[in-house]
Amino acid sequence: MELIEIAQLVTGTATLIVALILVYQLRQQHKDSDSSMSFQAVNLHNENQRWFSENFSNESIEKMKIGLSSLDEKDENKLRALVHNSFMTITTEFRLGRRKRLKDYYKYALQRFALLKYKASREILEEIYISTKNSKAVKDELNDLISEVLDDYENKKIGESRWN
Repeated sequence: MELIEIAQLVTGTATLIVALILVYQLRQQHKDSDSSMSFQAVNLHNENQRWFSENFSNESIEKMKIGLSSLDEKDENKLRALVHNSFMTITTEFRLGRRKRLKDYYKYALQRFALLKYKASREILEEIYISTKNSKAVKDELNDLISEVLDDYENKKIGESRWN
């Protein structure tokens, strides 16, 4: 074996080692970004819940149970902002494949974080659903899940329990 062949073999081996290190680093970076996104999503949901409890009176909450038309403009705008914010966070989580798009997680997230126990929140989510169901802005799977969750409330499968 000549010196040039040995040099080529060493160079090829070094290149392979560098490529493997880069693949490992990319995988690690993906895991780190997934963890970071999970923490950010949890933080956003918690922040939304805190904001809700600080910005809605008991009177407003009672009106939310009746429906959107019973809210004054200020409370309606606040609720729209909250539901849209929750929807955008959930949509982003779903698009990125968080929790492997586990249906039960997203059903719970919609019910809990979009405040679907209140009729006014469901009316807002229904508006969002209608505006996105025929677009590519939201994955069909998620739109189907939103429809299912809204239907469950309509059919009294959820939302009317003693826990609300």
